[in-house]
Amino acid sequence: GSANRRRMTKTVVGRPIRKITAEALTSMIQQANLDESTLPETIEGCVELYETTLKNILNELAPLEERVIKLSSKPPWFTQDCYDALRSRRKAERKYRRILKKSVSFHEIHAAMIEYVTEIRYAKALFYRTRSEYFRRRLQEVEGNTSATYQVLNHLLGKEKTPRELPTNVDPEKLPEMFKEYFTTKIETPVLCVDTTA
Repeated sequence: GSANRRRMTKTVVGRPIRKITAEALTSMIQQANLDESTLPETIEGCVELYETTLKNILNELAPLEERVIKLSSKPPWFTQDCYDALRSRRKAERKYRRILKKSVSFHEIHAAMIEYVTEIRYAKALFYRTRSEYFRRRLQEVEGNTSATYQVLNHLLGKEKTPRELPTNVDPEKLPEMFKEYFTTKIETPVLCVDTTA
């Protein structure tokens, strides 16, 4: 159920594109010194040079890294605006990757990169604001109700109670004896600890 989905994770490999600033990217491209006089004579050579140069820049500004993400359904605060921002971000990412593979113009690649980073930052800010407003509203709704307030806070902090998974490989014939030994021990232990010499 929902508890199992919350526990599922996935390891992905990607670049922290959002860390790249327009200034840093522009500076690195300018330092590449891709002067027309030094370009290869063939179009294929130019494309290969551009791709290699841009890949080296990306490796320096945003090297590939592994991270673990949680797989879960969309949270209740995820509004239609959030879905739209997510789609725009993915659209910008696809455009950037497509241009990166086909374009021979650094200006076009640079523009697509800036557009992608802008969409990432916009979506991140929107998600943060929408989530904050949702939980602020939920806390106002349960004001004065201590139990409901704790439930909202636990949801906010990711500490919701999940059902315990009971063992399924226990022999039914041995189960009564196991319960008997457990509760007998629970009773005997405090009795043994009582000081009878007083």
